[in-house]
Formats: sequence, C-alpha cells, structure tokens
Amino acid sequence: MKKLVLIALALSVVAGIAVFQFALSLTTRTDEETRPVVVAVTNIEAATVIKSEMVELQDLPISYAHPSSYNSLEEVVGRVAKENIAAGEQILTSRLSVGSEENDGLAYTVPSGFRAVTLETDEFTGVGGYLQSGDRVDVVATLVTGTSFISEYISENLEVLEVGAKLRNDSEEEYISVTVAVPKDQVPKLNYALTEGEYRIVLRSAVDQEADNLPSYVPTD
Repeated sequence: MKKLVLIALALSVVAGIAVFQFALSLTTRTDEETRPVVVAVTNIEAATVIKSEMVELQDLPISYAHPSSYNSLEEVVGRVAKENIAAGEQILTSRLSVGSEENDGLAYTVPSGFRAVTLETDEFTGVGGYLQSGDRVDVVATLVTGTSFISEYISENLEVLEVGAKLRNDSEEEYISVTVAVPKDQVPKLNYALTEGEYRIVLRSAVDQEADNLPSYVPTD
C-alpha cells in the first residue's frame, strides 16, 4: 500500500512539472513577436479564384509563420489557387498563381471569359518576327463568300500570351506560332477564318487598345 502511495506521489510530481513547463511555454509564446499571416478559413479547391470571405489575417508568432506566407489580404484576393488548400492553412506564395512565372502554366495567364488560341505564323503573317508577350494584335482574314472575296477584321485587341518555338534561319531566329487570348464568343469565327481563309496578324500601338469595329472590305472589280 505504501509503495502505491509513493508511485502516485511520483506521478503527481511528474504531471505537475509537465503542466508547469506547458504553462511556461505558453508564456514564452505570448511574449514572442508576431506578424500577420493570411490563413484560409475554408477549404479552397485548386483552380479557384480566392475571394475575401475565404481568407483572413491572423497574428502568429514569428517562429510559426512560414517564410513564404502572405501578410496582406490584397496580395491574395483575386489570385488563383494552384492546388487544394485546407482550412486553417497559411497561404503560401507557391500555392497561388501569379500569372507571370513559367511554372504557373499557360492556363493561369488566360483571363476569365477568354480562350487561348495558337496561330501559325511566318515572317509575313506574324509582323516580321517582332511580336512579344503582352503585345496587342488584330487578326484580319480574307474569305470567300459565294463568288467574291471579303477582307475583314476577325478579332480585335487580342493579347499575345506566348510567342511559340523559334526556328533558326540564316543565323536568325523567327517564331512559328503565337498564342493569343480570344473572347470565348469569338473563337468559332476565328477558327473558321484560320481554317478556310488567308489571315494576317496586325500589331496594334501600345496605347491603342480600343476595338474599332471597322467595316469589311469587298473588292469592286
């Protein structure tokens, strides 16, 4: 019996020490410097646009804050999740698309309501090889309508998302394709022009980004 009492006392002492150490650790954490961290308040699925109600700011001890975490809601809201994020997780830079990093993939650079379409080009249809990502272009095509020809703007003010692979020709490199963002309702018309007509890519001025809705041209002869 006396032995059982001694064992019980020893266990009580051990438990008391553990509680004391836990309380001490809480005090230390409370005294530690904190910083704001963006945390998910709900499960967020991959390819989801982050909305304000999905995240919140929490002040966490610096030792618990991930070095790659965001500290501002403005940096997160409106971005796209590249993978699933669980509620309670810190939002890390590697988990969201920024639209400019190579490892984000082309899909994250396509604006909502648009589709990426690749146009085959050469020196003459592709503005002499001077196109770059971010440029704005029009697509003009010549089509056959009945017994006559018609030249018209098929799509206007399209953003160049990517310039495709390049071929070396006489010590110079020229791209052979350009991928542009096309409003989804214009894709069928553009596809028809690319398939049935002769088309040309037209580079717009950097300060000219308004759709002009210019009339078609029909030869009179």
